[in-house]
Amino acid sequence: MTEPLVTVLVLTYNQLHLVDQALEGILAQRTDFDFRVLIHDDASTDGTQDRLRAVAADHPDLIELILQEENQLSQGVSIPARLLLRTHSEFVAFCEGDDYWTDPDKLQRQVDFLSANPWCTLCHHHYTILNDGGRKEYETSLRDYLASLPWRTDERVPGHRLAVTNFVKTCTAMVRRAAIRDRVLIAAHDVRPGDHIVFCSAAENGDVGFIDRDMATYRLHDQGSWGMLDHGARVLTHLGAYWFLAAHMRGPMQRAVQERLLHRLVGNPVLRREYSALRSLDDQIHELAGRVDELATTGTLTADALEAALGEKTDVERRLGAVTRQRDLLSSTLAAAASDG
Repeated sequence: MTEPLVTVLVLTYNQLHLVDQALEGILAQRTDFDFRVLIHDDASTDGTQDRLRAVAADHPDLIELILQEENQLSQGVSIPARLLLRTHSEFVAFCEGDDYWTDPDKLQRQVDFLSANPWCTLCHHHYTILNDGGRKEYETSLRDYLASLPWRTDERVPGHRLAVTNFVKTCTAMVRRAAIRDRVLIAAHDVRPGDHIVFCSAAENGDVGFIDRDMATYRLHDQGSWGMLDHGARVLTHLGAYWFLAAHMRGPMQRAVQERLLHRLVGNPVLRREYSALRSLDDQIHELAGRVDELATTGTLTADALEAALGEKTDVERRLGAVTRQRDLLSSTLAAAASDG
């Protein structure tokens, strides 16, 4: 089977009342090339998977489904990175199930732009923000943030500017797949936010292109996974992403990421100390949780050995609880320090 020119990656989770609008915008695309739609549902419980099966049955040559039985995001999995490893189209576009495209020529315009500009490895465009029950403070901060980056709508922005901040909204993005190294995607299996990792990887050896046309809607609502996080949690997640990028990027992108980390960590000794402690506690939690699982599956022991194992399991669970509480306290301290830094 010939690989289509474009793959559209769609991520859904409990979006039964929204996903039809997302799919309609994709299915309405007018192109002079073939594209396919790869939909990943992260173990929805509201009937989203049934709806996806019904739509896919009507478009068997266009839509491929990956329907998880266990939620991957809650396990720390970077879903965009995992999906890209399955994708070999020349170009890849993205649309999460709660957003939607509003221009039937979106894919065609972006492919034309990327084809005409070899320097461009990541292309995006204008979009509309729709507050559909989301937190007002997050909408305000998002609009203020966008207004503070007037250069983001320049036709060509150096790729390493993504190291400073992720100014590309997922529902507007199309990347050149060959620009992204598989080695980075494999290593990024548990790093969030996954879209920022993907976009930095795409722009590692290229620049970001912008199309001056509104072609999508970004929806804010009370179930959005990123908008639901408070400021401190977003800071912590971003620090983990920068730590990963500093280790895996090359050239100007890597230098820009390292400068960003130096500014946040070296420039703030409290932040540096607490982040190091946080990473250590994460390792302890992982080790203790693994021991709990191991002790919970010892079903063929003698009575005395089983009693001893259960006693150790109780002790390990107590230690795990204590370390987890310590980790949460450090997270709050780190978030406060990062906000001031």
